[in-house]
Amino acid sequence: MNRALSTDEIELLVSFAREYIQFAEEMTGPNYGPYLGGDPRHFKPDPDDSTAEEREQHRQACEAWEQGERQFPTGFGMGTTQDRAKDERCQRLRRLLDEYGRVPR
Repeated sequence: MNRALSTDEIELLVSFAREYIQFAEEMTGPNYGPYLGGDPRHFKPDPDDSTAEEREQHRQACEAWEQGERQFPTGFGMGTTQDRAKDERCQRLRRLLDEYGRVPR
């Protein structure tokens, strides 16, 4: 984009950021389901809903991630994911809103 944002566009972005933070904070806690990608260390296979083989693949994927590898099998069964990226996004948005988000309503 080669132009400055208009006041209306800034207000739209600020409004969206505030709504995103509110929604994300209401959805706290781990989410249950299959592994959806990203850092496998944020996923914990459910021992009652995954096989020993799936848990071993998960363990190996965590080791691979720590060594910088990003290609690994992803069939870990069902489990819980703590969305650490969401937490970081909320913190960054909050800092931006504190610093720049004081747009008149």
